[in-house]
This record gives sequence, C-alpha cells and structure tokens, in this order.
Amino acid sequence: MSAEEREPYVSRLARLQGGLVAVHNAGTQVAHVSTGLQAPVLGEVEVPAYGAFVRALENHGFRVLGVEFYEHAQQLNGVQPSNWRAFCPGMGWLVHDAISDWAERSTCAYQEGDRQFGTLAAHVAFGLRAAEERLRQAALSYSTQLRGRQLQQDLQRFAIFEDLNSLPVTLAIHAMFYDLASVRDTIAQFLVRYVFQIEEPPKRQATWDMAKLAEELRSPHRPANPEWRTILLHASDNRSSPPGWLAQLARYRNQFMHNAPVHFARRTKGAVQEMQAFGALGDLPLLYHPLPPLSDGEPRTSTGEPCVRPRRSTEPDALEYLSTALLHLASLSLGASSKAPYERMVLNLTDADIIGPIRIIRR
Repeated sequence: MSAEEREPYVSRLARLQGGLVAVHNAGTQVAHVSTGLQAPVLGEVEVPAYGAFVRALENHGFRVLGVEFYEHAQQLNGVQPSNWRAFCPGMGWLVHDAISDWAERSTCAYQEGDRQFGTLAAHVAFGLRAAEERLRQAALSYSTQLRGRQLQQDLQRFAIFEDLNSLPVTLAIHAMFYDLASVRDTIAQFLVRYVFQIEEPPKRQATWDMAKLAEELRSPHRPANPEWRTILLHASDNRSSPPGWLAQLARYRNQFMHNAPVHFARRTKGAVQEMQAFGALGDLPLLYHPLPPLSDGEPRTSTGEPCVRPRRSTEPDALEYLSTALLHLASLSLGASSKAPYERMVLNLTDADIIGPIRIIRR
C-alpha cells in the first residue's frame, strides 16, 4: 500500500489571518487560497503529503488560526458541523489537548464521587471549547466581509471602510472576549482552591475571579505557591511594557463590555483592507480590525478621526489578538491541570454502556 493510499480521506479548510482560507481537498496535492468558499481562487500552495498541510501554509508566511476537518458527506452538506481545532504554532492542537485534559480529569472525579471538582473541571473544558468555537465564528465573519469586497471587485491596496458586514464582525469579537474572560475566571477558581489553597472568599464577593486572585497575591502576607504566584503576577502586571497578557485581556474586555464597543473605541473609524506579500503567491488581501492602543494598561479613547491609519505595533488585529489570548489561556490551564487532585481518565464505551437505538461502528 502506498503512502497516498494510507492517508486519511479528509478534506480540510484552514482559517488564516485577515479572513483568508486555504482549502485542501482529499486526494489532492494542492491547497487553494481564497477569501472563502465559492470565491475566486487567489493562489495555490503545494501540499506534498497529508501531514504537510499546515507547514506548507506557514512556509508561505500564513498564520494558521485553526483547521476544519470534513470527514463525511453530512459535514459537507451542513447536517453536522465539521471538526474544528484551533492551531498553536510549534505546539499543534494545544487547545484541543487542554479541553481533553480537563474533560478526562472531570470524568475521573465524578467516578470517585467528587462532584465539586468534577463540575469545576467540566466548566474549564466547556469554557475552552466555547472560546475555541468563538474563534471559528470570528474568523468566519472576517472571511464573509473580505469575500464580499472581493465579489464586489472592491479590493484595494489600502482602504478604510464600513459595510453591512461590520456588525457581525464586531459581535463575533465581543462574544469571544466574553467567553475568554469567563474561562479565565473559572481557571482562577481552580487556582484559588487547588494551587493556592485559599479557603475564604474575597470580601464582599461570594466567588473568586482572576482580578481578585491577582489582588490577593500582591499581598505580602498571603502564603502562596511561589512559582504560580510569579506566573500570575507577571501576566497580570498593568505597569510593565507591554502589560501582561492577562492585564491586556482584562482591559480590552472591560472596555468593550462596559465603556464602548470596539468600533467606537478604536482610533480608526472603520475596518481596514490592505494587501500583504506572501512570497511566490504575491500580494493577497487581508482584513484588519484594529484594537485601540493600550496606554498605561488602559485602551485609549477614540480621537474621532475617520481615516487615521492604525499601527499594528500598538493596535493589534482583533482576530490575531484573540487567537493568541486563547492559546495563552489553554497553556495556562494545561499547566494548572498538573496540580489537579485527579489523573486523566479516558472514557471508553462498550456495548454494555449503550442504551437505546445507537449503533457502534468499529473500523
């Protein structure tokens, strides 16, 4: 049997930065780069083997945010969703690994009768899964907007614009900030109980969140795990340049939830469509939804100028920032899970576990 015959017959769609996608159909050795399905192809990338898909895209300068896997017809026609995994450069499916880790520890805890830890671990796993799905929705909203500009033949070297697809992009960005903050605070509850072993709740609050935990750890009188205390205080530092990643996430989330939505808070009054060079593929269009600059840990207020050209060094693209924040949270949760009181337990189903008209098809 040849190597090609042993490769899984799976089609894949990689979601890239700026709304671009790359589609690799099963049995082929080329991926088509475009702004979305049923859109004109912008370039082709050679994929010499099934396992070389992501690496081939990275070699051309693309940032791969995640990959959708299409394994059967029901996924292609929309009866079932495709399998989606966020991608971490150099670490593969980090988010999927973290979800599996917490879900399996939850299973073990429930088997031992510990509902408290089992529920907490299940909430971490669900929170990471929800945030991973939000990343797909945000990438899809980018792609929809970029594809619309391409089909209207409105792609330009540089343009600041607003259209009817701007609202879905904004909603997707806000939703992901909300879910990232939610799983962040669930991880904080685990750290409080199982890493720092703090029993009493914070003053005037019934539960802990990451901000309250960081505040508690700044107290010199609080005995704590020194390694994890250093990790969290560094990530929560508002005064460093740039601020710690947890501090940035908190400031952005609070700005958009309590002050002004992203398209009002940023300096640039609109989305940006620009061109970027990708080696032999030439210049390809990208979308750029800038986040407002952080000054002393706080997002700056809008200047009201409609055509201010944003700077990626201080105004990161929302989709790329959210992807990075998700990877930070997944990495933090994986490190924390090593302190869990239960080991991972893979759930194995047998015929005796099946109740009702469910068939197990073994390959």
